[in-house]
Amino acid sequence: MLAIGRALAGGPEIMILDEPSEGVQLNIVGQIGEAILNFRKQFNLSIILIDQNASLISVTIDRAYAVEKGSVVAMLDFDAVRNEEKLSQVLSI
Repeated sequence: MLAIGRALAGGPEIMILDEPSEGVQLNIVGQIGEAILNFRKQFNLSIILIDQNASLISVTIDRAYAVEKGSVVAMLDFDAVRNEEKLSQVLSI
């Protein structure tokens, strides 16, 4: 959270979050998702989220790309991202 606070102090337009749910308890992952949504709204941020947690992805982003070995292997629009079953299938590629 400290690193995110420092990044926000610079007034960025884009923020990259790499695996913010890694090694975090499930109940805290929900709080991270809420924080990401608040950052998007409050600071008018575009966020690039790199994560494997389908629950976090489905509530925080508008579009998803699955990347394998440096190549995009799937793209999901807003509706597909909100469908956790479809999202989980893509994440298991």
